[in-house]
Amino acid sequence: MSLERKLMILQEEARKRLPEARRKRTIQVNVEQDPDIFGPMYAAFEDVFRGTREDIKSRVRVYLEHIRNAGAGGPEAPVLDIACGRGEWLELLRDNALHATGVDLNSVMVERCLALNLHVTQQDAMEYLMATAAGSLGAVTGFHLIEHLPLWNAVRILDEALRVLQPGGLLILETPNPANVPGGQLQLLYGSDPS
Repeated sequence: MSLERKLMILQEEARKRLPEARRKRTIQVNVEQDPDIFGPMYAAFEDVFRGTREDIKSRVRVYLEHIRNAGAGGPEAPVLDIACGRGEWLELLRDNALHATGVDLNSVMVERCLALNLHVTQQDAMEYLMATAAGSLGAVTGFHLIEHLPLWNAVRILDEALRVLQPGGLLILETPNPANVPGGQLQLLYGSDPS
């Protein structure tokens, strides 16, 4: 299927999924008053371009070994997935008897995760991290998030993630192109100092 056709499908799906009141709004919508206004459209975009749930679970399966090797995923060292999206990673963790929570701003994504009985909160990832106790997590993960953030926000996410990790905890940030990360490349797997 051509990219042009995929975009047309995305546009059609977004129109169907947006409530009538939202379809009638103009381009001058104040996004700050309704930060989730593009939630349905982004969910449709993911459905068309990201891949199937099984595709995504297959791609992220490689990180299970790293989670286990770090001792993360137990009740005392849970995993936090920031910007968890459709929840494929959370589902994979659950299916492998690992404890995990997700956080996402997109209400459509959160509803989908809750329908799968995944533990997810609708909240800004930075706010969630800031409210999390220091040293309380075994791992923090984020897939296809960091490359979308301005440098100052990426640094804040890194600082907070490292603060909430237990000694020896693991930070996994996957990006499709590390060169797109503000400020250059990031090491995708980062273990905190175990001391």
